[in-house]
Amino acid sequence: MAMTDREVLGVVTKSTPVGEVDRRLELLTKEEGKIVVFSRGCRRPTSPLLAYSRLFCFAKFRIKMSKNNYLIDADGICYFDELTKDYEGLVYASYLMEFASYFVQEQMEAGDVLSLLYKAMKALTQKKISSNLIRRIFELRMIAIEGEAVDFLSCSHCGQALYEKEAWFEFPTRQILCADCAHSTKTGGIYLSGVVLYTLQYIEYASWDQLFCFDLAPAVEKEVTTFIDRYQKMVTSNAHFGSLKMLEGYFAAPKPV
Repeated sequence: MAMTDREVLGVVTKSTPVGEVDRRLELLTKEEGKIVVFSRGCRRPTSPLLAYSRLFCFAKFRIKMSKNNYLIDADGICYFDELTKDYEGLVYASYLMEFASYFVQEQMEAGDVLSLLYKAMKALTQKKISSNLIRRIFELRMIAIEGEAVDFLSCSHCGQALYEKEAWFEFPTRQILCADCAHSTKTGGIYLSGVVLYTLQYIEYASWDQLFCFDLAPAVEKEVTTFIDRYQKMVTSNAHFGSLKMLEGYFAAPKPV
């Protein structure tokens, strides 16, 4: 196979030691989707590839494309070192990477996914809102990007606009119903208060710069979490996310007083 050089914008989602001094990198890129790249000699302290071969590194990567792709060089954008040194940040960031990788395939344009990841990682470092809320915003917007969005703006039956109104959501049919239609059909769906429904609408349609710029009262965050958790499990029913065990272990462990 002929070798060609290619520059891609991406992030290191996995970095695995290989041999004595190399690493196997899994990149999620704007132009090529998922790519496996080998970084030769990067574990040497003097290697120019050391900084670009670490987990969570966002960069413009220059790659020798062949049967086995090799990292040539990179221009670093953001390294997110602080997340690798904070266990909560590490487990949440690892989950975001794994969740995104579940949807992205090889040779798939993934610019929106990369933008979402970058904004979510920034939010994790800033700690202005809870890590759980960042996770739930990320999950719902990621699902929307990949074509599994719910139309939270109008009733699935009568088409009535649902701005600042309560609604009911039927999981088996993925339909959202206004109060009148829910009453007439005697739905057994989950109830969404006006503020919860508005939050879900906002997550699906907010700009990148505004997506992680809101907070919720604890009771509202709990309702939003319950809905998004159930919906993402339905969409990703066949998935196994190893990083979720890290998250469960983190919350199960006793915290320092």
